[in-house]
Amino acid sequence: MRKSRIFNPTLILVCCLFLKCGSVENNKIGGNPIYHAQNFRAIVVPQTKHKIPSTNGQHQIVTYTTSLTKWSFLNFAWEEYIVNHPEIDFIFYYSGADTVALKEWLSLNKFSSPVLFDIDGEFKRDNIKDKKLTSISFVVKKGSIIDFSNPSQPDFEKVLRELLSQD
Repeated sequence: MRKSRIFNPTLILVCCLFLKCGSVENNKIGGNPIYHAQNFRAIVVPQTKHKIPSTNGQHQIVTYTTSLTKWSFLNFAWEEYIVNHPEIDFIFYYSGADTVALKEWLSLNKFSSPVLFDIDGEFKRDNIKDKKLTSISFVVKKGSIIDFSNPSQPDFEKVLRELLSQD
């Protein structure tokens, strides 16, 4: 009996890996510089208790989103990590449609960090190659993107400790 080569599981696996690597290639890690938006407005609400982070810090978690839905990266449990790692700058960029909705969302969700409203979409243009992407978090060391991670990842605390121990 002759095997069909069309549905070869090995070939399908190789194709999937190739496609996955191709999508990672679109947002490379491992030394690409991070470009912070120059034209932004810091959005704060009464619940904001953290200062506007430095975009020049040695250790950063830089999060970008265009969404305020339940799938937004802003909905992750950031507070514990921000409090436990004051030596890391947690920077949140938003480039959604309007700041009124953002302010309402920040108040309603008691989000305690300022969010940088990227007025001209600079951050996405300069850092994100996949234009369909609506949320991403970069791990940044000395101005270079070294990884992707966020509090939804079970090893996020480990990622933060490794970021600090690489000095």
